[in-house]
Amino acid sequence: MSAKRAAIRRERKERRKAEHRKAPDGEARRAAEQGRIDGRTLAACIIINVLYDQFGFRDKRLMRMVEQINREALKFDQEATRFNLEFYAGKLQERIRNAQIKPRAGNLTETIYASVRDEYFISSGAVMFMVLNEYFGFATNGKGTGRSDLIMAYIVNEYIKVNLDPEGHDVEFYYCRMKEKTGLDI
Repeated sequence: MSAKRAAIRRERKERRKAEHRKAPDGEARRAAEQGRIDGRTLAACIIINVLYDQFGFRDKRLMRMVEQINREALKFDQEATRFNLEFYAGKLQERIRNAQIKPRAGNLTETIYASVRDEYFISSGAVMFMVLNEYFGFATNGKGTGRSDLIMAYIVNEYIKVNLDPEGHDVEFYYCRMKEKTGLDI
């Protein structure tokens, strides 16, 4: 448990450091930090919403899933975990690439934000898919009809909405929708 607390402390320290940075690259670092937070939150909220709506996940199963995600996130340095994460991240990246959506970015800060957000969106989604497979029996198959495949199709559709309508479908929208449905506060 101490490794988890240490990771949380390091992340908070980096966030505070980015907030107070006055150097010329401070704005870019703040955008990157916000992209990291938004990417994780976006993936979690979208997947939790679909699990709640389509697969009947309620309080007990959602909490069990969140606990397992926290445990698995600490194992990023293990080879088996990296292998599974790369598999799911690759499948998700392929689906997003096939959607041919280019994020709108007007300046360098927006580009940094969008690229970091997308990177963490994919990695967080991969962790969640790994946990769903290992602990809840969700799988993907070659035909694209597995439960994980259905969730991937849904989150890619939501990813498209986020990029085409960033004001209407932002992180706050998905967070509020998830909190309203499930009562979870992540």
